[in-house]
Formats: sequence, C-alpha cells, structure tokens
Amino acid sequence: MRIRKIEIQKIRGICLLEIPLDIHPNKPTFFVAPNGFGKTSIATAFNSMNRNKIKLPNEYRHNNDQTAEPLIRITDDNDTVYYANHTSNTISTEFSVFVINNQIRPKASARKFDGHFSSTPSLAIDPIVLYQTIPNRADFSYSYSDMKRNLGNSAGKLLINLTPQIKNPNFVRCFSQVRTQLKKLLQSRNSKKIESFLSEINSLTGTKQSIANSAIGTILLQSDIINTVIERFDSLFSGLTQIEKLVNAIQLRELFNNNRDNLSNIIDYYNYIFAEKEINEMLGFFNCTWKNIKAREKSSELVIEFPKANQISNGERDVLCFIGKLFEARNKLRKEKAILVIDEIFDYLDDANLIAAQYYLTKFIDQFKKSGRELFLIILTHLDPMFFNTYSFSTKNVIYLNKINRLTNKHKINNLLKDRERCKKTDKERYDRISTHYLHYSHTNIDESEYLQTLGVETELLTSESFQRTAIQELENYCSDIDFDPALVCCGLRICIEKKAYEQLSEQNQKDEFLTIHKTTDKLEYAKKKGAIVPEVYFLLSIIYNEAMHLDDQCKKLNPISYKLRNKVIHNMISEICEVDDNAP
Repeated sequence: MRIRKIEIQKIRGICLLEIPLDIHPNKPTFFVAPNGFGKTSIATAFNSMNRNKIKLPNEYRHNNDQTAEPLIRITDDNDTVYYANHTSNTISTEFSVFVINNQIRPKASARKFDGHFSSTPSLAIDPIVLYQTIPNRADFSYSYSDMKRNLGNSAGKLLINLTPQIKNPNFVRCFSQVRTQLKKLLQSRNSKKIESFLSEINSLTGTKQSIANSAIGTILLQSDIINTVIERFDSLFSGLTQIEKLVNAIQLRELFNNNRDNLSNIIDYYNYIFAEKEINEMLGFFNCTWKNIKAREKSSELVIEFPKANQISNGERDVLCFIGKLFEARNKLRKEKAILVIDEIFDYLDDANLIAAQYYLTKFIDQFKKSGRELFLIILTHLDPMFFNTYSFSTKNVIYLNKINRLTNKHKINNLLKDRERCKKTDKERYDRISTHYLHYSHTNIDESEYLQTLGVETELLTSESFQRTAIQELENYCSDIDFDPALVCCGLRICIEKKAYEQLSEQNQKDEFLTIHKTTDKLEYAKKKGAIVPEVYFLLSIIYNEAMHLDDQCKKLNPISYKLRNKVIHNMISEICEVDDNAP
C-alpha cells in the first residue's frame, strides 16, 4: 500500500491543503516547508484524532471559527479514501496514528504575598507516559521434573531446564514471536507426528549422548514450522544436536499448551519489563545531564518525568524527549499499518544526536519490516534533507510543500548544465570557454551556437552576450515575483554579483586578472584584496548560485534550489543586492 494524497481542512492555519505525494511504507518521507507554512498545523491535524473523530481544541480551530468543521482525508494507491471529521473517523480503522512533537509548554506558578498574588513564568517539559496501565505480574506455570515425566524417559534426558529462562524477558519475547507456530504444532496432524516421534525416541535405551546422536525424527526436522521455532531459539539451543533441538522445540509446544489461558498476560507483563529496561538503558546512554532522568512507575503508569526546561540544555532535552516519544509510539502503534508524524524535532538536534536519532528511528522502521507491518513515516522540517549531510537515511522521499511558481528548463538551459561533466572530460577547451564567457561574468561575446544547438539549447542562449542578458532578465523576473527558471536565475545571480565586484576595480590589469580567475568566491576574494567592497552576503549566496552549475540527468538539485529561492529572506537578500541596471550585459 502507498499513500497518494493527504488533504487537511480548517485546522489551525490551514484552510485547505492538498498534498499530492507518493509515500511508501517503511521509508522516511520528508515534508519540507519554510517556517510559517503550517507544518505544525499538519501535526496538529494528525494529533487531534482519537478513535472515533477529530477532537480539536477551540484554540486550534481555523481563524478561531468555532463553526469551522475540521477534516482529514487520506487516499491510497487504490483510490480508497479514509477520512476523519468532527463526527467520525475511518482513518483509525486502518491506521494507528502517533505524533512526536515538542514537549515544552509555558507554566506560571502563583504565590500569595501580603494578600496579593504574584505569578512566576517558566517552561515545563510534559511528562511522557509510556504505559497508561502497568500490567499485573504473570508467570509461566512450569515444572522441569513434570515436563521430563510427561515427555518420556529418553526424551526427558535431552530436555533443557527452562526454569531460569521463563522469567527472562528475552525468552518470553522470543516465545511470543512463535506463538502461531506453537499453536499449529498442537493441531491433530502435527500432534500425531510428534506422538510418533516421542514413542520412537522413548523406545531407545542408552546414554544421553547416544540418544542425542540417533538418526530419528527426519520427518519432523523437515517441517518449516519446527524449524522456525528452532531458529528463533537459536541462542538457547546453541551446541545441541538436531534431535536435542527437536525435543526442546516440543518442550516449548508443551509449555505453550500448559499456559494458553494466561499466555497474553505473561507476554504483556514481560514485554513491559523488557521495555522498561530498554528505555532506561537508552535514556542512560543519551543522558549527559546531572539529573537522573529515567522511566518510573507512578500511580499505575510508567512515566518519564523531566526537570524544568532551564535545568537541562535544549539539545539534551530534545534528544531525550525524542527517544522517550519513540518508545511511546512503539507501544501505541499496534495496527498492521501505522502513521508516525515527527514535527520538526530533528531540526534542532546537533549533528551527533541527529545521527543517533536517525539510527534508532531506522531500527524502529526495521521492527515494522521484520513483523510484516507498514509504517508511513512523515518528518516535518524546514531544513532541506537533500542538502544537509546529517540527514543520512540511505533512502528517503522529499516532498516540498510550498507551491513553487517556476518554469522548468526555460530555453533548454538544463541541457547545457547537464552536459558540463561530459564536456569537461571530452572537450576541455569548450568547457572552459562556456564557463568563462557564459556562466561567469564576461564582456567578451563569443559564439558557441553550433555546440549548443546540438544540445537543443534555444536562440536566447546561443551567444555569451545573449546568454548573460537572458539570465539577468530571468533574475529580474524572480525579483519581481514573476514565474522563473531556477537554474537560469542562479546563472543570472552569479553573473550579477561578479559584475558588481568587477566594476569596482579601478585598474584595467586588475579587471583582466579578475576575468581569468575560475571560481566566483576566488574572484570575490581577489576583488576584496584590491579594495572592492564585497558584502558577506555575496559569499553566503554562493550556496545557491553555485548549486545549479552542474546538473545530473534527473536535475535532482532543482527542487531544493527552488525551495531556497522561495524563502522570503533569501528573496529579499537577492532583490536588494541584485538591482540590475540598464547597462547590464
């Protein structure tokens, strides 16, 4: 299953948002948009659903309109539509949903002095409830001597004493993972085969070693059901012969049968014990604070409580909260299909903690894969994961939420930029001419039209003079909020910046030297040394204007470039420094 569209209406800042997409299960999908777009409104929409409907606090209603009816729709790849509104919820019938967001909230403490109240504001971190109800203790009913007697004298010689194992959470977890197979071994056909095997082995006499090495049980050892059980308990059965493994798989069948009525309670209790140990080990690993932050039982709940926000650093708080919420998500995402939304938590982690958080999120995804379940992971961010190396998932899907008015491959500019790597290897002289006179500022007009026409490049870009004039015009379109081609805007921006630095050079030999320098940043450094005023913003923008100069066949860079160009601050920066004069090339 894939999710093809998400639609949200009348929630917080969202009046109507339709997101066409292609979310694959068990693969991170990033929703990228600038601050102020409404990413938190998306998280609020998913977080407002309960089992039966959307339950939206009044302050989260769109434009504070109490009559506005919230709606979420999810469409899958079979055009099946699931929805939630203020009266019903079909999303919850198909998906478990969980949202990880910021746990910080303002808090005011009131004190009374001389008959007057005084409030002291502070920031508090909401506790994380991992288990709302702590399971009652439940244990296996097991007697080693009874098991030996029930399975027979010779079979009994090969049995492992499970007394120390049955209270081990790891053992119980393994046991729960083969419940289906153990139940099948109790079916009539399998029971007859097992009884025949036990009869055969119990007819043998001799030492434990001779029985363990006997050549019996061939049919059972060919059973996929038996082998699944044996493989799951590989560490427990290490060093045993095949016959010993078979006999002990049968012992596990008997253990299952003797505890069927109480098995769910046993598994719930030991899963809880395992989870408590695991989360506290994890918190201990990440906890660099002087506070003893751990999961504790409180009023029949298992809760992680945090000190006041000012008592630990933001980075420590964010990563500890994220790990805690991830464990809470694991407990609550129980259906075969689940949606996990992470709201900008990743944006504020430092590099080391971000890598660690991704590692544990990857393990979380793997748990879904191994159990045959589907996790639709949505990460809301204002940082472009295609650019930041710390987003290191090997596979990821990036959706840019803000609509971008742009023209793609205007005058076939992309054709030129995609061919640069090939040209550099096979025709270095032409590569250098294109770089020097087309893609860097130049007042020398050269004609590479024959080569460019073979690439399909259109008339407006064939000579270096017309190329630079067209690129500057595209820059003007961008600054005037007219539809633009991102690659051509980058060309125009670089040419404009270099021209401004060039024109400040007073001597002709300096200008000539400037034109021979290859990289824009090196040109700017040279001009700066010669007395030109080169604002720092010229260097900052290099992260944008240099990005488009070499494109791959799929032009994957253009979406991130367009996203950056639509950032309001970057738009203002470019508009202010690139006021194009009338005598532009």
